[in-house]
Amino acid sequence: MDITDLLVSFQGKDCRREIARDITEQKEQLDRVSSRLTVEETLVDCIQTLSGEPDRWR
Repeated sequence: MDITDLLVSFQGKDCRREIARDITEQKEQLDRVSSRLTVEETLVDCIQTLSGEPDRWR
């Protein structure tokens, strides 16, 4: 859940405006992408180790 809170003036009174958004799907997608990146980085490290070549991209 992502909650945004803002103090606003409404008809001469201070009021709070709060917006809540469900970001569960976005967080799950980020976790999947992050996990895949970790696996791919590990594979690249293994390939470089097996090939005996230094990493030219990092």
